[in-house]
Amino acid sequence: MRLVQFDDNRKAADYLQASFAANDKTAPESFKREAFTTDYREPGVQLSHTGKSPKSATPDLRSHRFITRNPKGQCVSISYITSPTDESAAMLETIRKSIRVE
Repeated sequence: MRLVQFDDNRKAADYLQASFAANDKTAPESFKREAFTTDYREPGVQLSHTGKSPKSATPDLRSHRFITRNPKGQCVSISYITSPTDESAAMLETIRKSIRVE
């Protein structure tokens, strides 16, 4: 997702969090943010939260947005969705380190 109106990762994360929090399928207390740096020395913010899929009454997915900037300085968001029970710290670290936007 391109967030061309933002050039600051934190402001883009604020915007996405407000958008997700407005959805009644999102657990508002589940939001988490973590700053990261890719192997290409690009700074980023990981925004994650727990939510419910359309067919579920209980939280059954974990959404991660990895926000960084493209070469023009515009923010972009890369999404990864998994089950909370299948979430892998190693996978999330691999994504954080390997992101490269061209």
